[in-house]
Amino acid sequence: MAKYNIKDLEKLTGIKAHTIRIWEKRYDLIQPDRTETNFRLYNNEQLKRLLNISILNKAGVKISKIAGLEQDEITQQVATFLDTDTATVTKIDSLLQPLMDLDEATFVRKMDDFVNELGLEGTMIEIIYPFLTKVGSLWLTDTISPAQEHFITHIIRQKIIVAIDQCKSVHPEARTFLLYLPEHEMHELGLLFLYYVIRSRGHKVYYLGQFVPYEDVQKILKDHPSINYVIGSFTAPMDPVELQEYLNQLSKDAKGKNVIVSGFQIEHSPLKLPSNVKTFKKASGFIKHLEKEMLFN
Repeated sequence: MAKYNIKDLEKLTGIKAHTIRIWEKRYDLIQPDRTETNFRLYNNEQLKRLLNISILNKAGVKISKIAGLEQDEITQQVATFLDTDTATVTKIDSLLQPLMDLDEATFVRKMDDFVNELGLEGTMIEIIYPFLTKVGSLWLTDTISPAQEHFITHIIRQKIIVAIDQCKSVHPEARTFLLYLPEHEMHELGLLFLYYVIRSRGHKVYYLGQFVPYEDVQKILKDHPSINYVIGSFTAPMDPVELQEYLNQLSKDAKGKNVIVSGFQIEHSPLKLPSNVKTFKKASGFIKHLEKEMLFN
């Protein structure tokens, strides 16, 4: 079993060693082992507990309240924060250690186990997306580095690409989708997952990837009138007025087609979506739409 000293815990959780000592003494949150020279040592379970306590505390829950919770109650509150269930939180937590250790073999093995149990879609929606939410909160507090996040994202990306390559052939009655990220967008993992979701159901996809100039989108739409759906994501900072103008122009250029947009800017900007533009906050919402509207007879 791995052992960590208090400085390791400070690095891994983003909580100062002085604060950890106070929490131990005042609230008895964790009980470390001791070396013969009386130095603190922590195990994996204590690390996971402190990571979950850290997430709740940074989400606004007072440490005095957390101290009064049982372990299963802490797990339940983290599950609520991540919008998932407690059993899944355990699976999510199991990915944190290989992330922090840059342990590709262990991360791949665990993800393969989840895919065998839940399928790729279930794994992405139930485990990977909440995991990335948790990683995001750790990244914001400098608990993990951008390099660690990129390392793990690359592994997930490769898994999706392999799954896309294994998709069945295009159905004769397939709809055609254009997927892209605007030229200021670089985080394509979510869009790549939608590529898999669409292709796995036998539909056709033009996948343009990231950093796509709008003029190229216009040209594709003009040259390929058979396109039925246009999908894009807007996460990077963008002036709301400019975003509204962009969507208005996209709606006009994609006249007669369905446009689906998502991302942080779509959710948090004061927008008036044109009539042929829809948004889904979660991939599961898009999947339900796909299942309902575009199943083959």
